[in-house]
Amino acid sequence: MIASFFRRARGKPHVSLSDRLIASPRVSRATQHGQTMLLDLSGGAYYTLNESGAFIWDMLKQGTTLGEIVDALEARYDAPREQIAADASTMTTELLAASLVRFERAQ
Repeated sequence: MIASFFRRARGKPHVSLSDRLIASPRVSRATQHGQTMLLDLSGGAYYTLNESGAFIWDMLKQGTTLGEIVDALEARYDAPREQIAADASTMTTELLAASLVRFERAQ
């Protein structure tokens, strides 16, 4: 549903619904012909996102929690909350593994 072209990495951190996620300032976002791309300015790698992935990225640029992302996606899409949460968790974990976002543990 969400992620595309992200590589699987071992030892991924577990992100809870209350952890704050923040997009890296070294990532540029562009949309062309309806396709959203992220460019890692420090490493040169680029990633493509579908519509829901772009929606998540926009939330991450403002700083948000995984729970807030899931709530926003649930309001936007007709899908079971469990599936939305699993897909959002997968995407954010892959973004973390690629060092495109960072997170702060909830206290």
